[in-house]
Formats: sequence, C-alpha cells, structure tokens
Amino acid sequence: MLESFLGWWRERQPRERRILAAGTAILLVALVWLLAFEPAWLGRQRLAEELPVQRAALARMASMIEEARALESVAGVAPASGSVRASLEKSLAAAGLDNGVQIEQRGDRYDLRFPSVPFAAWIDWVALSVRESRVRVIDARLTRDPRDGYVAARLSVQASEGGR
Repeated sequence: MLESFLGWWRERQPRERRILAAGTAILLVALVWLLAFEPAWLGRQRLAEELPVQRAALARMASMIEEARALESVAGVAPASGSVRASLEKSLAAAGLDNGVQIEQRGDRYDLRFPSVPFAAWIDWVALSVRESRVRVIDARLTRDPRDGYVAARLSVQASEGGR
C-alpha cells in the first residue's frame, strides 16, 4: 500500500505536491485544534467561570458545618419526651396552628393530625419545628382541602437522639 502511494506521489507534478502537502498540513493543524487544543481551552474557561461559584458554595458549607457544630454543642443530650411535646405545642401556638390539632405520643414518636390548615403556614411550621424542637419527620401525608391553599395533614415526628 505504501508503495502504491509513493508511486502515485511521484506521478504528481511538484506544484501539485506542494498543494497537497499544504492541504494536508492545514488539515492536520485543524484536527489538532479541534481534537486537542479547543476542548482544553473551552474546559479551562468553563472551570474559570465555575470556580467562584464553587468557592462560594464551599464557604456556605463551611459556615453550615460550624453552625451545626455550635448547635450540637448547645443541644447536648436528647430532650426529655415531655419537653419535646411542650416544644411542639408551643411552636404550634406561636404559628397559630394549634386550633384542632391532635397530638398523640408513642414512645419518642409523635403523631400530629391537622384537620384543616393553610399549607404555607403548615410547611413553615414543620421546617421551624424540625430545627427548634430537635425532631425529625418520619412520615407526612397531606390531603387537599376543598378550600384553596388548605390541607388536612398527618405528620409523624420522632425526637432526635443527642440533638442530631
């Protein structure tokens, strides 16, 4: 195959060889550019743009870790079950959701039933109570209420161990 190519090459005029060599060189440069240099260049630019965003995220995570450590040291031991219930009742009253709510305790688990509550207020209360009462959500079931923005909710929470 090489011999047939060399024979073909020798049959070309010098001007034709120069044109073919120049075209081949241009083609090789284009391939090197497209396959090696350009992807690396674009990747470097993309990483340079993402780096500040990643650093900001890292800073946020570091501050969250410090906040979690501070809360963990403040939390100390697991709260007594009575204090969890009292904390839940207090936060429900503060959020204005204590009307008609039923709280049932089973060990370190609390089942709360809300007959009809505004969803936005309920979800804000859940987020707040998880942080402040040191409980974790085990199960949540929502049923749409005939009134817009209202739901009937069943929520099961468990007292966290060691404030975690």
